[in-house]
Amino acid sequence: MNHVKRKAVASEMILTIGVLIAAGIALIQIKSVFYSEEKLSQQDLVNQFARDIESVIDKSSSVTGNATFSYKPQIKKYKLEVKDHIITVEDRISGKSAKFAKFHTNIKNTIVQDSLIIYISKIGNDVFIFGRCLEIGEECSGSYLCCDKNPCWGDDIFVCQQECAEIGQKAADDASCCSGYVNKTTGLCDEPPFCPTDKICPGAPETKIIGGEDCCPTELPSCSGGHCCSENKPYWCHSPEQGDARCMDENEYEELCSKICPQTISVCYNHWHWENYGTAHFQMNIGGKACDYYETCHYPVVQPIVEEIISCCDNKCSGNCHSLCNKAVSDSGLSSTDTLETRKKCYGLYSIYGLGPAAKWMKGYLKRLEEPSSVMFEGGTWMCTGYSIQVTTLLRSVGYSNNEVYSVIGPEHAYNLVKFPGESQYRFVDTVGNNLYISGITSRDGYREQLGYCRTSFELPCQNDEYYSSCPSKSNIILGASC
Repeated sequence: MNHVKRKAVASEMILTIGVLIAAGIALIQIKSVFYSEEKLSQQDLVNQFARDIESVIDKSSSVTGNATFSYKPQIKKYKLEVKDHIITVEDRISGKSAKFAKFHTNIKNTIVQDSLIIYISKIGNDVFIFGRCLEIGEECSGSYLCCDKNPCWGDDIFVCQQECAEIGQKAADDASCCSGYVNKTTGLCDEPPFCPTDKICPGAPETKIIGGEDCCPTELPSCSGGHCCSENKPYWCHSPEQGDARCMDENEYEELCSKICPQTISVCYNHWHWENYGTAHFQMNIGGKACDYYETCHYPVVQPIVEEIISCCDNKCSGNCHSLCNKAVSDSGLSSTDTLETRKKCYGLYSIYGLGPAAKWMKGYLKRLEEPSSVMFEGGTWMCTGYSIQVTTLLRSVGYSNNEVYSVIGPEHAYNLVKFPGESQYRFVDTVGNNLYISGITSRDGYREQLGYCRTSFELPCQNDEYYSSCPSKSNIILGASC
């Protein structure tokens, strides 16, 4: 289960999930606007900075539930002050400033200075603005967050500067009081008390535990292929043509990293069903992995399908592609923006549409017990469990990590959970009988939503070739309309 961590780009406003709540988490992505100092005057830059912050405040105020947004200012030496609903931003070098009012927003007083990242959080009915603590050695002061060797804690995560001072913490102008997160676990103010969804990277060796999650550190924020990578090299390559496995930038990844079935794509690679098939040892997994069913990159059956999927997306449907190839290219965004992210989404959608309405590799419905993936592809007709295994097998084979696609096989229905590139939550996917259901996008009958998805997905284990354990929490899944 690849949870997809997604490509963190400095020019983007990255949505992060603030606080988990029963009603769910608002998902919004805001594009940050950057302006060159060569083209804009310092006053223009300050005015734009203020407009950007106001826009994010408005977005945070409008969401349902709690959420946190991050913003990277272009101005590096600045002061942002919130006082009695008046927000002032100042360029500390030029002295230029701009201000705006938010009288209808319950925004808390604070000061943020020089932080590389500004966070705007909506918690309940309140809006907070704060920055990373001492990220570049800035002199933080006047923050409502106070951090010391023995931080003070209130009923909430956030503790006002004044409350800290009242119980003996450092004074407001002391360097130990900083603008930033306070982590109850570590007692430090350099990490959030929760892990933003885009930084969750289960099992990655570079992570630290924050809020019970494997969280990529600030200096390595991008989760890729089970590793944390830097912003300028956000792609992990398991098997480069030259050198050791490592994080790469997009150009190096395109040049050196094999996209079609590298041996490191799965622990089950080359451990397919013929080792045990037809014997009493069939379903004997390798280290608990379901290699007998999910035959990731199986040769000679699965690999040629993978080659078709990648070729048809990369070449914009030139060649022997199925009837919904253009839809996959369009729906993934690849038709307008050619990036690793849009290509990967196209690979996933092409696979799903090919098993769904395009009926390229599976056709119709027949009640029969699931078999190894290669056997079912050659048989061509199966019930829901077969379709679910095939979706997982193909998506794993085209590069979706083991926390990005799962099969959920229950007593009433079988389907998939898929996290597409650029999305922070999973979607239900169902292709059984060449139909198509993707939660939040397409519709499906109420029976399957109520009995198949809404109830059993949180009771049954999720599985793929490298995973067999609990499914993602309900708050991490985009639910169907009936749930």
